[in-house]
Amino acid sequence: MRVTHLKYLRILTSLVLAVCVLLSGCGSLPMPTAFATHQAPQIVVPTGTLRPTETVTPTEVASVMQGTPVPPPSQPISAASADKLKRLVRWGKGIPQAMAWSKDQSTLLVGTTAGLDFFDASSLAEKRFVETAAPVRSLAYSPQGTQLAIGFQDGSIEIWDETYNTLAKHLVVSGQPVIALAFSQDGNRLAASLWNNIIMQVEIAHINKVKPQVNSGKEIHGFTRPVTSMIYNSDRTLLYTFQQGLPIKIINTSNARVNKQLNVNADSSGSPPLNAAFSADLNWFVANYGSSIHIQRLSDGVTTNTLGPFTDSISAVAFSSDSVLLAAASNSTIYVWQTANYTQVKSFAIPNTSEPVYFLTFSSDGKSLAAFSNTLRVWQMDADKPTEAKAAGLITGYRGAFSFTSDGSGVMLAQLDGSVRQYGMPDGALQSSLNLPDLNSKGMAFSPDRSMVAAISGNKAYVWKTSDGKQVAEMDGQRAMNGGLAFSPDSKYLAAPGLDKTIVVWRMSDHTILGTVPCPDVAWNVAFSPDGALLAAITSGVISIFQLSDGKLRYQVNGYSLAFSADGKTLAVAYGNYDSARITLYNSADGKAEKEIDSDGGSLAFSPDGKLLAVGGSSLLLLQTSDGKLVRSLENPAPFGPLVFSPDGKLLGAAGWDGRVFLWGEE
Repeated sequence: MRVTHLKYLRILTSLVLAVCVLLSGCGSLPMPTAFATHQAPQIVVPTGTLRPTETVTPTEVASVMQGTPVPPPSQPISAASADKLKRLVRWGKGIPQAMAWSKDQSTLLVGTTAGLDFFDASSLAEKRFVETAAPVRSLAYSPQGTQLAIGFQDGSIEIWDETYNTLAKHLVVSGQPVIALAFSQDGNRLAASLWNNIIMQVEIAHINKVKPQVNSGKEIHGFTRPVTSMIYNSDRTLLYTFQQGLPIKIINTSNARVNKQLNVNADSSGSPPLNAAFSADLNWFVANYGSSIHIQRLSDGVTTNTLGPFTDSISAVAFSSDSVLLAAASNSTIYVWQTANYTQVKSFAIPNTSEPVYFLTFSSDGKSLAAFSNTLRVWQMDADKPTEAKAAGLITGYRGAFSFTSDGSGVMLAQLDGSVRQYGMPDGALQSSLNLPDLNSKGMAFSPDRSMVAAISGNKAYVWKTSDGKQVAEMDGQRAMNGGLAFSPDSKYLAAPGLDKTIVVWRMSDHTILGTVPCPDVAWNVAFSPDGALLAAITSGVISIFQLSDGKLRYQVNGYSLAFSADGKTLAVAYGNYDSARITLYNSADGKAEKEIDSDGGSLAFSPDGKLLAVGGSSLLLLQTSDGKLVRSLENPAPFGPLVFSPDGKLLGAAGWDGRVFLWGEE
């Protein structure tokens, strides 16, 4: 199992991307002239507040899984029918966070941000998927195969029987994610590594084969980074721990003190290892530096072997349970060596992927090796081709853009890793899937007709066709670019913010820079008005509205997210804090405030007729734009994720940071 520090940081980064801009309508865009610099006008600070009154909210029904048909609603969402609004759909199974192989080798379990996905280890057919209350961060089967431990994002731990049918204990050990788990060899103790640099030990008492008694034990402190790999010795008196970039600490579990430290060397460039693994017999420690891996003796810390350099960067390493084999995986190849002399005994080609391997693990008998990159695969050690998982719904990238198709017959989701998926109505069937280059994109956007998808990476914008993934353009911004970008309503222009306090506008006809708009501060998202005449830029707490024809700054308002109504006459802006926001409705032509509403949230979307405003935060709210009245409050499984109404107004969609799609409509 591999747990990465970077993966959690990417999750936190994705959660901060907390706004969506609804771009609707399509008009003839005026041809801009040379952009000019203009002095910023006075920031508008609206006064007066309309406080919404909430109607009674019935208990929401459970969501359905992908593949379950949902009858299409007959009427558009409205204030009059808001009491009938329910969450109809949940598609997708989230992002894999952990993987474990059952002791009897019958099951491969993948823990995701949405729950637990059980696969038959021989055929990789999906057995079942179970939603969990919190994202799964770590997994471990006991050496005897009788218990399954699950660590969650919310700091809780659950101990189940190996078939996940009987819960022995739910423990809340902290409010910090449980990023790694390790059983002692007798199965009576469990170490849980927490994100706050603490290891919690859990004691498990097995009495006459009945449900075990589970209790919290000693805490181990003294770490300066989260422990990502750990293992008990045979009598569980010592716990070997690894923190990225720091020495191995061998902890005396009786008094929670450091018994011994072993230095872990940097590579030739001075970089610490990306991840590491201990052999089960505690003879060896392997550190992965990407281009090479180093093997150290645990008796004295001496580096005995260096393997590499590798053409592709190594992303995961694993020992077999009998310590006889060592495996390492890149995004194209899995290598296997004998630990006795570190001669290579096998290499497996990973088919059709540019994704790194996130998790790598041997079966308990060492005859099979499982890897998860963009799908789950298992190689038998005596075969060359893998078995591949047959289930859909698992993704590996974080949400970059979300929209209904232009005809409303499905939804489209672009991930920051370059994957683009289209789900059809009414059953969420995967209608198309693209794997675009993984450019470590900062942001993605669909064109209004959904025929193109664009991404920002470095100082360039890239554009592809959504029909076949063919690259349409690679446009140089001549400066470091920020993440948020947007197509104009007629798709003739693409705009993105630069880190030098400018907004770059490209002309799609010849893929050149049309001009740059000077911005008062570094913007992190942009949006066009539905008629294409205005360009909005979101900076730190301020939204600037420019006239596209000449780059003139029309007005500024306080805010961190916005949405234009379909007719372009109204601009909704959220400002304040995410948990105590205010929504102001402006006349988009002159920036005059028309209404102000207290509201929780920051993601905004107008209904096609402009009569409702959806606000996404810790709750999903529907407001009447005429008077600011709150007509419905719903549980929001995708806090601050982008919101969008279907073109006919019958469905309201949201996308979670982990790529799950949720749809609401009349039941």
